[in-house]
Amino acid sequence: MSERKLKLNQRATVEGNGVDEDYVLVDTHSATLCACNETAWRLLDTLKSGATIGEMTDRLTTAYEVEEETAKAHVVEFVSRLGVMGLIDEAA
Repeated sequence: MSERKLKLNQRATVEGNGVDEDYVLVDTHSATLCACNETAWRLLDTLKSGATIGEMTDRLTTAYEVEEETAKAHVVEFVSRLGVMGLIDEAA
């Protein structure tokens, strides 16, 4: 059984260019702004087009010197928080 592909909900907007350290997640429904660090921005950028937990984990282990188990735990927590905010959907 393959992993579910997840994506950002359409009401979520990610602002930032990937160069500067100013990244923001905007919930256009609640007008909530969340400042993001580079790691969160990488995950959000990946989720724009849809990604599995494994793909997001791979992106972190490639970008940073981090163990796969640690990266996966952070990805799962991050996705869980987005889910609580209603900002994550299953990709079609």
